[in-house]
Amino acid sequence: MKFNVVLGNPPFGSDPRHNESGESFGLGKLFMYKMIDWTTDHVATVLPYGEKTYSRSAKEHYQSKGLYHIADARDAFPLIFAQTSVLYFDRQTKHQVITDEMIGDAPVPTDNMSPLFSTNTGTGRNLWERFLKDEGKYKVVVTARSVKYTDDDAIVVLIDDRTKGKWRVAMNHIAGDAGLGRMIVVGPDVTLGKSVDVMICHSQEHAEAVKEYLESDEVIDILKKVKIGITNSAKILKYVPRPNHI
Repeated sequence: MKFNVVLGNPPFGSDPRHNESGESFGLGKLFMYKMIDWTTDHVATVLPYGEKTYSRSAKEHYQSKGLYHIADARDAFPLIFAQTSVLYFDRQTKHQVITDEMIGDAPVPTDNMSPLFSTNTGTGRNLWERFLKDEGKYKVVVTARSVKYTDDDAIVVLIDDRTKGKWRVAMNHIAGDAGLGRMIVVGPDVTLGKSVDVMICHSQEHAEAVKEYLESDEVIDILKKVKIGITNSAKILKYVPRPNHI
């Protein structure tokens, strides 16, 4: 059965199933795909504007199915933690451009800061944080505000910091919606926990320059326009131009 119009507010939690590529499928995206398939003309639905519901692959799929406008609905849902949007589809037309109120018409510079960004994918804090101390042989950054130590090689291996060995600017994965939050420069010998993301740098001087730039008013003004969630990611840093000295 096909419907002419579907209006929806689907659930947004995680779904244990996976698609063929192994990508985790949130319920919001799963419902969206079904709603589109069931509709011949128009779809309008409330949806969080984030990776689980609006990833690059999802955006391409939505656009091919007639997505033409994304309305900013955050003011209508002030108590909702997610960055709430409303997606509008015209199933009879494939639109070349999506009008996106969430990020407006922010340009993406060809040379931007996103290639320096890396998500630290090591082991969760609950397995090793309780074994850390206030002093010791190895320095461990738990968060950008919490530095601990250990003498145990096995703990360092367990944390599994895949960015170790390089100079980095470390920041918390979760920050405010108008900036990147607290940042610290860390050397190649420092181990970073999973809750910390990084900008990969080639020297201490480079790392200090990156940190200073990311904390500048210029960058903060850009992030105020394009950062529609509380997480730090390459997705938002692609809007930040990369200066010649960085």
